[in-house]
Amino acid sequence: MDQSGSPRDAVDAHDMSAPAVVVAHGLWLPGGETWLLRRRLAQQGFEPYLFRYQTVAEGLEHNAAQLDKFAARLDNPVVHFVGYSLGGVISVLMLRRTKNPRIGRLVCMGSPLSGSAAARMLEGLPGGKRLMGRSIVELNKRAGVGRWEGDVEIGVVAGNLPFGGGRLMGALGVASDGTVAISETKMDGIKAHIVRHVSHTSMMFSALVADDVGRFLSTGSFEAEA
Repeated sequence: MDQSGSPRDAVDAHDMSAPAVVVAHGLWLPGGETWLLRRRLAQQGFEPYLFRYQTVAEGLEHNAAQLDKFAARLDNPVVHFVGYSLGGVISVLMLRRTKNPRIGRLVCMGSPLSGSAAARMLEGLPGGKRLMGRSIVELNKRAGVGRWEGDVEIGVVAGNLPFGGGRLMGALGVASDGTVAISETKMDGIKAHIVRHVSHTSMMFSALVADDVGRFLSTGSFEAEA
């Protein structure tokens, strides 16, 4: 499913009465890599959809507007969001502009909500800004997305397994998932923040993280019921 087509991306039989979850992928990614996460969310009773967008060619506000339009076409009674990496940034900005009354909750996974040190380093290289693309460059110019003051509950999953390009290039030097520092995933005003022993890439495939995501979407908390 892409943003211009019918809002469907079947991983199982669809139930339009179930709460929807719109999954937004990360920088340079096509979206198919989120299939296992979406399948696990479907098994938890959600109706998953994939939002594809131009991570390099388009800017933050354009992509946020496209996500808003995409979600508005869904018929589900509640529409949740899961944003991986840059997808979380786009989702937060979408929430600031949407008039959709059916919005549920948002989980950001490894999202550089306060900007990306690894991206800033790459931006300084010849051709780096073109490589990183408009959305990330704009994010760093803004120094992140700022404080969240909306009514929608936002949860954040960060990783502390430092394996990835950001660490290998020496951009971080702090606790991170290898690409995004834990501190970069924090934003004032969010409901909950949790750190798991996963890397930036492996969190997409982690059953534990998928359970965390589903729990927050359902309850507004990462804590399991006693």
